[in-house]
Amino acid sequence: MTWRERVACAGKDPEIFFSDNANQAKRICARCPVQIECLEFALSVEGCDAYGVYGGLTNEERKNLRRGVA
Repeated sequence: MTWRERVACAGKDPEIFFSDNANQAKRICARCPVQIECLEFALSVEGCDAYGVYGGLTNEERKNLRRGVA
């Protein structure tokens, strides 16, 4: 079974992860057994800062993580 088959967001409305309010998405991610794998995937997409919440972080938070900004 791949990490994508074990996500806590399976069956959830995708709009939750692509709205201006990331709180609900972050709560789902916080209890996801593959949160780290999802975040690693989002960070590995070279030159792409995908909009939305992946691995519990917003696009802006992932940009800051890449730049080493806390």
